[in-house]
Amino acid sequence: QRLIDVACKHLSSTYFGVRNKCLQLLGCLGTVDKPLSKETDAGPGAQTSPVRDVQSVISDYFQDQVPRVRTAAIKAMLQLHERGMKIQQTIYNQACKLLSDDYEQVRSTTVQMVWVLSQLYPER
Repeated sequence: QRLIDVACKHLSSTYFGVRNKCLQLLGCLGTVDKPLSKETDAGPGAQTSPVRDVQSVISDYFQDQVPRVRTAAIKAMLQLHERGMKIQQTIYNQACKLLSDDYEQVRSTTVQMVWVLSQLYPER
């Protein structure tokens, strides 16, 4: 839990490499049962509520200005899925927007995410 708290604290770093590693940690260690406490409101899409679930924190970084961070956020979400966490249906619309991203790596990783979501929610 302490690593998750540290990762959330450093998600607002100006260095994309730090944000990448924090997202990787959240993908590896994040759980549904323990809401995250995001101590800073400097991150993209930050809300006033200090307690949020891991998927909404990660999905905030789908819109990061750095393509490597966007890719890391998608990969973190995929990692949550691989660990058995059911991805929320609201992620689908966000993922679809990333299919038209300017960067190929973001688009190709997003295709994997959309495939996973289409398996989870075939009616979409």
